[in-house]
Amino acid sequence: MRKEGTFTWESLKRNLQEQVALFSELRSILQNENAYLINHEIENLSAIIPYKDKISDSITLTKEEFDQILSDIIVNDPHKMVKLNDLINLAPIHNKFDLENIYNSLKELSKDINKLNYINKNLIENSMKYISTMMKKIIEINNDEQHIYSFRGYTSPLGGQQNFMSVVA
Repeated sequence: MRKEGTFTWESLKRNLQEQVALFSELRSILQNENAYLINHEIENLSAIIPYKDKISDSITLTKEEFDQILSDIIVNDPHKMVKLNDLINLAPIHNKFDLENIYNSLKELSKDINKLNYINKNLIENSMKYISTMMKKIIEINNDEQHIYSFRGYTSPLGGQQNFMSVVA
């Protein structure tokens, strides 16, 4: 299964350690993004986009290196899918422990990143719905025949002492 040449277990380990570092940094950025979304800190949110893009590019490069390492390992069938667990099982004893720890770290990071992406996506979607609703309410204010509820349960036409906040509430 292993082709002699450029592959070493140390190169695999270094690549996986680099992936752990990059995914840890991505998780940190996503945690900041989450806080900025919750606190409506749009300027800070905009500022992290270039960092997020840079990390994504680095992850892509590291993944390409990982794929190259895999292609050095697989001789008979280059299209065969090899899982990291399979490689760990083949690793020499002195590398197996480190590779298992790295694998577990990558699994945890993956869970955290997926969770943060899901939460951030929902926060963004809810913000967009809120903005859409507010925009519709602003447009409706121009309607002279619109009635709103007054404080005693009566309806009254929009205008006079009524204001935008009365319409939104």
